[in-house]
Amino acid sequence: MRNLSFMVAFFMLATPAFAGFISVCLPQKNKCLQGRYSEDAEILEVIQIQDRQGQRVSLDNNDRAYLQQVLPYLSGPKHALVDVVLKFVPEGEVLPLQLLDFSDFHVASHEESKHHKSWTMICDAIGHEMWAQYSANSKLVQILAPVGDVATRCRGRCGGGCGSGEDHTAYSYTQECLNHDMCHSIEGQQLGVCADEMRDAVLSYLFAPRCH
Repeated sequence: MRNLSFMVAFFMLATPAFAGFISVCLPQKNKCLQGRYSEDAEILEVIQIQDRQGQRVSLDNNDRAYLQQVLPYLSGPKHALVDVVLKFVPEGEVLPLQLLDFSDFHVASHEESKHHKSWTMICDAIGHEMWAQYSANSKLVQILAPVGDVATRCRGRCGGGCGSGEDHTAYSYTQECLNHDMCHSIEGQQLGVCADEMRDAVLSYLFAPRCH
C-alpha cells in the first residue's frame, strides 16, 4: 500500500448545526478541499476548493486520479467530501462559493432529514419515460426522458458509474437527478446554467434512500 499522506484539520464551530470543519489537501499540491460536517459525521457543506493562499481553484485530471486512489482509505466526513467532489465537480471548473450548502436542509441528524426531504423518488419509473425540467438562461426547459435507459441505466440515477451493469437497486433514482442529467446532456455543463439542478442532485445523492 502506498503511503497516502494528506492533511486533515478540524476546527470546532460555535453553531450547533455543525460539529466541525474539515480540509483534505493534496500532497505536494497547492490545493485543498474544504467542507463542514454535522455531529453525526454527515457532510453538510462543500465550501470550496482552494490553494493555500486562499484562492479558489479547480482540480485537474491528476488531482482527480489521486483523490480517486485515496477515496477507499477515507471514512466519515472525509470520504463524503471527496466522494461528492469527484462525482459532481467537473475537471477544470472552479466551485462557486458555498454552491453545495446543505445546512438549510440537513440540520442535526439523518433521521431528522427524512422529515425535510428535498427529493422525489422515481424508482417505479425505471424503464419508462418521465418529464424532466430545468432552467437555463431565464427559460424553463421541459423534456420527456427515459429513466434508467437500457444502454447505461443512468438517466435519473444519482452518482457515477454509468454503464457498469450494477443492480439499479443499489442506487437512488430521483426527479432531481433526472433534471440534472438532462440539463447536463442538453446544455453540456455540470455547473454553469445547471448549477441549481446539480445542488439538488447532490442532496439526493447524499440523503435519498436506495431503490429496493
